[in-house]
Amino acid sequence: MVLQILGQPPFTPPKVQHFRRPSPQSGLTDMISDMLAVIPTAQIIDWYHKTCEPDPEFQELMAKLKGEDFLKVVARFRADPAFSVMRSGLTDLGIDMVAVEAWLNRVFGWPIPSRF
Repeated sequence: MVLQILGQPPFTPPKVQHFRRPSPQSGLTDMISDMLAVIPTAQIIDWYHKTCEPDPEFQELMAKLKGEDFLKVVARFRADPAFSVMRSGLTDLGIDMVAVEAWLNRVFGWPIPSRF
């Protein structure tokens, strides 16, 4: 449904084998930490401002993500009980969900969930 709203073709993700390794954090937080340690953040931000922001197709995508139709998708996702489970899991991993939700509100205009 999301891809349809965004005008994108259907997507079937490839099957992925999951490997577990001992870690005080999740694989996701380990991966994010590793990436932040090596990626040239300032250059990526500069590229975003120079390349993405002026691009008409990117602007069209952003308009769809900020639109009423996509807000319905966001509301439906948040109404699903799995949302609170995922949100709690991310919070347990040390991810500042209040900051994430504030960023989503600032960038896309998505309302901040009030029940948390």
